[in-house]
Amino acid sequence: MSFADLFEEELGELVRAHGFRLGRVDEGVVEYVKYPLTLYATWGQGELGVAFFVDLEFTVDHPVFKPYLTRTFDLEQIARVAGAPRETVRGGAAEYVTTEEQVRARLRRAKSLLKRHLTGLLKGDLSLLEAITRKSSGSS
Repeated sequence: MSFADLFEEELGELVRAHGFRLGRVDEGVVEYVKYPLTLYATWGQGELGVAFFVDLEFTVDHPVFKPYLTRTFDLEQIARVAGAPRETVRGGAAEYVTTEEQVRARLRRAKSLLKRHLTGLLKGDLSLLEAITRKSSGSS
C-alpha cells in the first residue's frame, strides 16, 4: 500500500473534517492544504515526518511570520508547546520506520496528537506557531 493510501486511512478523515484538501501526492509525500497552512507528511529512508508550514504569501505582511524564516513546524515541536506529555510526543521515535505497520503506528500517534492537543491548529488558530516563531526569533 502506498504512503498516500496509509495516510488517507489513518488521518484523511480528520484533516478533511477541518477543511484541509488534498494537495500534492508523490512517492513518500502527502500534502493537505487549508490556506495559509499545509500539512506535510513524508516517509522515506527509515523516517516518517509530519509538519505544518505557513504559506509564503501569507507571511509577507504578517506581524510574526516572516518570508523565508521559521515557516515550517514539526508536529512534535508544536505538540510540546501545546503541553502534550513528553512520552506522548516521542513514542518510539528512535526506531527506523520501515514497515507498513510502523507507518500506521506513527500516523495513529500523529492523529492522537492532533485530536488531543492541536485541534485549534486544525481549525486555523496559528497562535502556537506564532509562539514558536517568537521564541525562536527572540521576540516576546
